[in-house]
Amino acid sequence: MRLQSWPVWASSNKAFWSGSQSRSTSRSLSLGLNLLCWNRDREPSTGKGRSGAYERVSVGTGSDSGRGSTQDGLRLRTGSDSGRGPTQDGLRLRTGVDSGRGSTQDGLRLRTGADSGRGSTQDGGRLRTGSDSGRGPTQDGLRLRTGSDSGRGSTQDGLRLRTGSDSGRGSTQDGGRLRTGSDSGRGSTQDGGRLRTGSDSGRGPTQDGRVMLIQFSSSSVLTIWFQTATHVVLDWKSDEQKHK
Repeated sequence: MRLQSWPVWASSNKAFWSGSQSRSTSRSLSLGLNLLCWNRDREPSTGKGRSGAYERVSVGTGSDSGRGSTQDGLRLRTGSDSGRGPTQDGLRLRTGVDSGRGSTQDGLRLRTGADSGRGSTQDGGRLRTGSDSGRGPTQDGLRLRTGSDSGRGSTQDGLRLRTGSDSGRGSTQDGGRLRTGSDSGRGSTQDGGRLRTGSDSGRGPTQDGRVMLIQFSSSSVLTIWFQTATHVVLDWKSDEQKHK
């Protein structure tokens, strides 16, 4: 099919192109559509292009329907790059292996799985359940919510138990700290140190390494009691009592 004349009018500056007899209908239509796209991308007043190229189109659904951009300039609401931010490879999934809200050592974070925690551990992952699911690090970089190192503080070996021999709030005879038991006192030890575990878990030093109870009476008497089989009492009388 041949055309004698087929003008194509643009929308902004009324530029047109007329097809000759040597042009087919398909080529005339193709060039006409290209001219329309080019003229729509140009400013009406100056005639200069806004972007210097064809207008980039964003559809409501499809591969570039997101509200932001990723490493390759696209963001999907569904699919492999549908996350809200970039990861190490420029993608983030809401579901899948890299659907977390932060990044780990390998640039990914799982809401479920081995690295689904909110922080990082020694190996860059953190579990909400499992051996490294605690809220802070221990000596080996891990902390358990359940198990032998699930406490909120540290002991001599970097661990603390919520249950067991060293879970109490006071010190015992052997340096442990029980919440219940016969040796759960809060006194000091022989060398005046204070360990949470060990033989010197007391809170302060004493004169001879034993726990002292110092009492002041109303008659200016200083009494020192030792936790031994015997006790020593020192009486200090005031000047008024000496003259009587």
